[in-house]
Amino acid sequence: NNPAKSVKRGGQILDGEVQDMLMEQKEIIACALYVVECAKLLKYHHKMTWV
Repeated sequence: NNPAKSVKRGGQILDGEVQDMLMEQKEIIACALYVVECAKLLKYHHKMTWV
């Protein structure tokens, strides 16, 4: 399992869950940015081939 989840900072389980959610959000944002960059590259490449 995720070791970060079992760590209870200040005796609060909720705290770990919030951290996990933030981590997930960061990963999702990073992934979305990556996809956008790829789309830009593909679009640019596509324009080059069609012109």
